[in-house]
Amino acid sequence: MLCTRCGRREAFSEAQWTGFAEKGGPPPPPLPAGMCLPCACEDPDLRAQFRVWGNQVSVWGDQRTAEYVRRARELAVRPLEAIDRFVDSLR
Repeated sequence: MLCTRCGRREAFSEAQWTGFAEKGGPPPPPLPAGMCLPCACEDPDLRAQFRVWGNQVSVWGDQRTAEYVRRARELAVRPLEAIDRFVDSLR
């Protein structure tokens, strides 16, 4: 679906943003239906909401990075277990 404002970029539906969040993605942005992210960011009425959403996404990104580093450290400490898990995943 194309953006109703610019007609050039893809606009995600609310269901698609919710689907991203359910799969471990960031929380959905405060977008009106049918509007792409760049057009919504340019809208002066939505700027304050996007600042709050940007902070939420930043926290989500920090948490995701911390989880990734934690798992990488666990694998570095126990390399044989990591190899076993990898081999099991191939079966």
